[in-house]
Amino acid sequence: MELLLHGSAEELIRAEWRRLAEAGLPSLASHTAASNRPHVTLAAAPAIPGDHDHLLGDVFRRWLDLRFGGHAIFATGHYFVLARLVMASDILLDVHARIHRILEEVPGMARNTIPGFWTPHVTIARRMSAAQVGAGLTLLGTNSFEAGVGGIRRWDSHERTVISLADYCA
Repeated sequence: MELLLHGSAEELIRAEWRRLAEAGLPSLASHTAASNRPHVTLAAAPAIPGDHDHLLGDVFRRWLDLRFGGHAIFATGHYFVLARLVMASDILLDVHARIHRILEEVPGMARNTIPGFWTPHVTIARRMSAAQVGAGLTLLGTNSFEAGVGGIRRWDSHERTVISLADYCA
């Protein structure tokens, strides 16, 4: 389950992807599939069945603003992930908890997406060395911004399809 970003925020994140790529650093800009869009992962599991899609879409019937902060670094074995933090507002945490209540019977939920273990973020780059992270942080700076959610979708990794559950044009 993924929150998509409203147009202005999506473009700001894509600009960060491009700046890293232009500097020769790892970046999600290199992932050119049409499904690759900046997003905040709300829930992840080996399979999230579509039988709850109507309930999941209903969680997002109101506009949701996000505040993007600085960058975070997550260790993954010998490499690092560079991400843009999303501030955990009460509304965002409530939406996240509601999603997980709907999906509570789904087996194999990724621990880092479960309430209490979740850090809301948008991934900027994966498989970075420590030196590359340092160079990337210097290049990207420390600006923050606000933007709204552009929609919610469910990515089906087995079928390699995107299912839109709610779209916003505000």
